[in-house]
Amino acid sequence: MSNDPDELARQGWQYLKEGRVSEAWKACEKLLQLAPDREATQYLVSKTAMQAGNARLALTHADKSLTLSDKAALHLQRAQCLLVLAERKATRAAVQESVARAPRDVAILVVAGSILNKCEDVAGALAIFRQAQQLEPGNASVLFNLATSLRFLGELEEAEAIINRVIKDCPENQQAALFRADLRTQTPENNHIADLEQRIARGANDWKGEMNLYYALAKEAEDVRDYDKSFRALTHGSVVRRRHLEYDIARDVAVLDDIRNHYDAASCSAGDGFHSSEPIFLVGMPRTGTTLVERILAGHSSVSSAGELHDFSSELVKEISRISGGRPVAKEDIVAASLNVDFAQLGRNYVTAARQALARNTPFFIDKLPFNFLYCGLIHRALPEARIIHMVRNPMDTCYAIYKTLFGQAYPFSYDLDELATYYIAYRKLMDHWHKVLPGLILEVAYEDVVSDTEKQARRLIAHCGLQWEPGCLEFHTSRFASTTASAVQIRQPVYSSSIEKWRHYESQLAPLRARLVEAGLITN
Repeated sequence: MSNDPDELARQGWQYLKEGRVSEAWKACEKLLQLAPDREATQYLVSKTAMQAGNARLALTHADKSLTLSDKAALHLQRAQCLLVLAERKATRAAVQESVARAPRDVAILVVAGSILNKCEDVAGALAIFRQAQQLEPGNASVLFNLATSLRFLGELEEAEAIINRVIKDCPENQQAALFRADLRTQTPENNHIADLEQRIARGANDWKGEMNLYYALAKEAEDVRDYDKSFRALTHGSVVRRRHLEYDIARDVAVLDDIRNHYDAASCSAGDGFHSSEPIFLVGMPRTGTTLVERILAGHSSVSSAGELHDFSSELVKEISRISGGRPVAKEDIVAASLNVDFAQLGRNYVTAARQALARNTPFFIDKLPFNFLYCGLIHRALPEARIIHMVRNPMDTCYAIYKTLFGQAYPFSYDLDELATYYIAYRKLMDHWHKVLPGLILEVAYEDVVSDTEKQARRLIAHCGLQWEPGCLEFHTSRFASTTASAVQIRQPVYSSSIEKWRHYESQLAPLRARLVEAGLITN
């Protein structure tokens, strides 16, 4: 390896680009010996540490880089570190610092806006993307991100007009084609199926483009009720996605089993938590109506939504790290280690962090990250006055809705029907366990019941949260607050029942999945 700092830095960046993180880190270690006082060294080390999954170390070096230079990119790197650490207030401040130093740098503005979107500050992101659009009106990246923010805010017509422009100017942008498909329900008279089939026949530039095209075709074909074509496309898309995932379903199931084994009734109810009634947790599997219930609850004047927060797990990891003295804890030992954290401190830190995501200050707030179902017992111990609402849905509708959704990095079990069945069975076992050890504490709400009698279920939800009824809870589809979930488009509509029993259009294709759920006793034959 070279002793020239410039050559070392070049090598480090190349390794990082190729995903060779361990080699990039070796270059960084040598750079820290040879040229620790160079801003470029500290920046590269921060980027490498982030890629290695150590956001805290990445932040340390980002801060060191800022003692040597005041470049916008360094403030932006600091913002990205803080985002991963769930320090939203500081994240937003770092973003503003970067924008203030490079208000005409479109590349900086695009990243800055994207970070704000992830902070649930969609209005702030939109303002930055508008700023970038004024500088470069035809920039496809700017326009795509602008359309994304507009979609989150429910400005669907403008979002569609912009994304159509992106597709016209950049026909090879297959992600835009999927975006377009998801923006509205396509009709036999007005769809893009022929265009998508032509794109697939020509071939995409890479596997991500291919995947996006197949998911777009699956969505549009389902909209026009060509169910065979839809499922064929969905199968192709999911196979492509699964092929490019490093995922072991057995490890996930082992974690869920480990949680059940460690958290019994005594472990969940020890009286050492932080007494705050502010949080309302919506948990369950994705695509079960959590966003719909979120909007109903957020229609109350005393409730606001913080979106899908990772703060509880993030603060839990911080507490485990603190009690271990900063020493790494093996993944298989994390559940056992969690029993020894300061639960009152965990609850206090969670509430403090979560409130940074709120657009308005209200007595209660919603955390609707579905995967908080993993922590129901820990949540009750850390926050014994918090409300927990478990959303359920017909198992077949749930699994099909998950299978047909392209989640990005989340929910890696979604792209193989057998893995999906395995995970769903393990999830149900864990939720049965939580109901057993926390009797009467978790309110279970069925999506189908919300659809069939919205007011009755809305009143039930509001009562569970200890609030007085307000008619605004039924006006959720007119709400203007942002939604960054997969349901961002659907939630702008009044309640509809067309998603109930949708899986039956694919009974033959989903037969193996159904057989697994029947065998597990989750549905009757």
